[in-house]
Amino acid sequence: MKLTKNKVVIFTMLWWLSCTTPVQVPDQTDPIERIDFEYIQARGEEDVSDSAYVAVLVKNPFNGVEVKEVKVDWSGENEDLSILYTKDLNDIGIEGDILVGDNLYGRKWSWSPENPDPDKDQSVYFKVSVLYKEEGNPVEKDTSFILGNSSPQFKNICIWEEEHSKEEHLNDHDEVCEGPFVLTLPTEGVAKIITIEAKVSDLNSDLMNGFSDIQWVGFTSKDPAKDIMLNDGNYIYLLDNGDEEVSGDIKEGDNTFTRKVAFPHNATTGSLEWKFRAQDWQGGFAESTITVTVQ
Repeated sequence: MKLTKNKVVIFTMLWWLSCTTPVQVPDQTDPIERIDFEYIQARGEEDVSDSAYVAVLVKNPFNGVEVKEVKVDWSGENEDLSILYTKDLNDIGIEGDILVGDNLYGRKWSWSPENPDPDKDQSVYFKVSVLYKEEGNPVEKDTSFILGNSSPQFKNICIWEEEHSKEEHLNDHDEVCEGPFVLTLPTEGVAKIITIEAKVSDLNSDLMNGFSDIQWVGFTSKDPAKDIMLNDGNYIYLLDNGDEEVSGDIKEGDNTFTRKVAFPHNATTGSLEWKFRAQDWQGGFAESTITVTVQ
């Protein structure tokens, strides 16, 4: 059977297309779909330290080949990408990885900035590498993330009663600021004044130039034995206004927040939980809980 000229042309084009390597779009040639980073701050929680979290979402399998390993070369604050250490990421739900087998390889480890600078947005730098099981070079990507807002931290919380001067208590720092905190009820029919002080730090504050990033500091009181909130669950706010006579605060704008509180003879007795919270203007916060025994 004779082929017409048009049929010959069509046949030749089909043969050429079948022998040509398919054109791949970028999404098909890059196995790394997403890189995540989070700077997790302890916010005053006990036995918890600041940490870094890195995760890489990969195609697995990619072109029919499964992932062998995913790792991060961590440079921290080094803009020149000089490597401080290497961490292996995993997808088996340990060491900060959340879900098993979701192709999001993650890792969390203890870390905090070495040279925090409140005057600029700081960044961290690292490189992620994905190696597949077949021989070949790993797929690598350099990246950086801005750390963002640094949350406030409680440095100490102090409580003393009016019959003792602040100077006398500060000579015994452990009693005033480290506890155990014990308050004695006043004589029936009267009340006495107690002073509560919280020292807060915040890397975003510039106290040299009179700027504090702390918006407010306060605490709530709870009777855990009865599982009830005192003062209707409302915060008692501490002040940094320098009004020593009214609030008890000595110096304005030094991130030391103070409040004089009337302590009545019929106050709730037993062990109370005082939960302190400090919040900055950017929404970052810290919490710290102390036990106060009233007897």
